[in-house]
Amino acid sequence: MSKTYCPLPWIHLGTHPHGGVTPCCISDHTAGKNRARNFGTDRDEFFNLNDHDINTHMNSDYFKQIRQQMLNDEMPAACMRCYDEESKGIVSKRKHEMQQYPEKNVTWAKQSTDDSGRINLDLRFVELRLGNVCNVRCVTCNPASSSQWRRDYKELTETLEFVNDGYSWLDHRHDFQWPEDENFYEDLYNCAPNMEVLYINGGEPTLIKAHWKYLRRLVDSGRSKNIVLWYNINMTNLPEQAIPLWQEFKETRVCPSIDDLNIRNHYIRYPTYWADVRNNLNTLMETNLTIRITQTVSAYNFAYLDYFLDWAPVPVDMNFVYDPDFLSPAVLPPEVRQEIILKYRNGKYGNGVHYNNIVGLFDNNVWDPTKWEQFCRYNDQLDKQRNHPANLTWRTVFPELIAMVEKYGYEHKL
Repeated sequence: MSKTYCPLPWIHLGTHPHGGVTPCCISDHTAGKNRARNFGTDRDEFFNLNDHDINTHMNSDYFKQIRQQMLNDEMPAACMRCYDEESKGIVSKRKHEMQQYPEKNVTWAKQSTDDSGRINLDLRFVELRLGNVCNVRCVTCNPASSSQWRRDYKELTETLEFVNDGYSWLDHRHDFQWPEDENFYEDLYNCAPNMEVLYINGGEPTLIKAHWKYLRRLVDSGRSKNIVLWYNINMTNLPEQAIPLWQEFKETRVCPSIDDLNIRNHYIRYPTYWADVRNNLNTLMETNLTIRITQTVSAYNFAYLDYFLDWAPVPVDMNFVYDPDFLSPAVLPPEVRQEIILKYRNGKYGNGVHYNNIVGLFDNNVWDPTKWEQFCRYNDQLDKQRNHPANLTWRTVFPELIAMVEKYGYEHKL
């Protein structure tokens, strides 16, 4: 059995809001190096869904190279996160996907791949990140995933030297058009006749009109009865047509993106209002849909995870912030992290999967004080740009975190 093989480069379409396609959502996106492209002598030819069809992406030089590397038991550079997590005893996404698709093993992959790495498309797992149209400005987000972030991000890059202007290349009038292009959905319909999982994210996907027509076509064709539909939504918008349409699928999993409680969630997922979140969550819980909260864990809410789990009326899945690194829980001083982890260890969540992931990732003394300084400066600047009143600045919204930082003698006013 291959130690590097993952079925996703064979069966998965991993789209991104700007129209790029990568092997999966957690592969290394640094400098766009894992986007579908053909290799060139002077420069590579990158593809995007606004101008190129799905087959062009999936059988690009880059994807063919990834498949060949995995079949040769080599580690593709963009996939190191999974291999690193496995070395720490964490169940990686690679391991998870192998469990989800046991029949799509190495033997099958070798039979399905020609000598160049090319395959015939029969996509089983489709991940649609439908552009950047959004109505909120989450503090851990960026202009590639939220249209509301453009002005804030521009000012941040002009003010803070460490905020990488990595999104200046985006052409907002061009790159984000594909989610409303009916030609894309026609192509997808033909490339995924046996689709098993359709994961839809954003931006805020409920605002994308064309995707509702695509779902209706899946229902009318009968394909929906074989598809698990999986959404992440920000809980601010629940269209009238959504629930009746979702109920036509084999299973629909709606994953509300909620990061914390009350005012803390308002700050992190600004300007989401808690009353809207609760009302929409209650509406979803009255259906037969599968509801699981997706929580993004960052330096902001790391100290409050037990409160969140105490409240959560449905299961919680946690995603950890890696990029930008100055918003990761790893920026917290080691004594602060240790105190938080000890609290979890001694509490009722000390034996759960969430705790094991937290320990595996953050129970160490590795710390870069520069990143903590950047975290503080970033928040001060963002509070200033958003004209937050005194009761909505990061220090007042997260007082327990500030108390722990001060307890161990660390500065937070720089």
